[in-house]
Amino acid sequence: MRIACLSTDPGIAWGGAKGASVHLAEIVEALRAEDVEMLVLVSQIVADAPAPARGVTLESLPGPRKGIPVDVTTMTVGKYLQQWLEDVARHQVRPTTYRSYEQLVRLYLVPGLGKKKLRALQAQHVRTWLSGLATKCQCCAQNKDVKRTLNPGDPTKVDLAKARCCARMPKECCEQYPSAVRGVHCCGCCGQLCSMR
Repeated sequence: MRIACLSTDPGIAWGGAKGASVHLAEIVEALRAEDVEMLVLVSQIVADAPAPARGVTLESLPGPRKGIPVDVTTMTVGKYLQQWLEDVARHQVRPTTYRSYEQLVRLYLVPGLGKKKLRALQAQHVRTWLSGLATKCQCCAQNKDVKRTLNPGDPTKVDLAKARCCARMPKECCEQYPSAVRGVHCCGCCGQLCSMR
């Protein structure tokens, strides 16, 4: 299993001694004990922080303090995630891991949080998004049935004979929910987004 853990809170530093920093390290340690491969993205890494355990990839989120040009006043979460996928993940993880990250970003993170300004992203936004994810039919949200019905000869026309559920008239929702949102969760206490795949 692979897990990506994202902490945008600048007060939660990898290797820090504060409660949430210690909590993050304990989560990572416990999951590594279960032989889970992890990508940990944090706002900052303490200078004398111990190296992460084998199987843990640690990345510091780009920001003004690192000298990487990121305009946090205008950049959206979606733009940042796309930039991160192309500039960081593509070059530092295996192709299968990259495909998993890209799929999570494309299907869940960008539609749910992508328009939010990076500077304005807060734990409550992540919690609200996660709550909604559990109750939203993903076939409807991702237009799966509509895409299935597009006429290959003329993609502007829909072949309703191919419709199975959400593209039918009247709409017949298939209620395809994420498996109890087992793939994405938030620990809740410190506002960290942990996406499991």
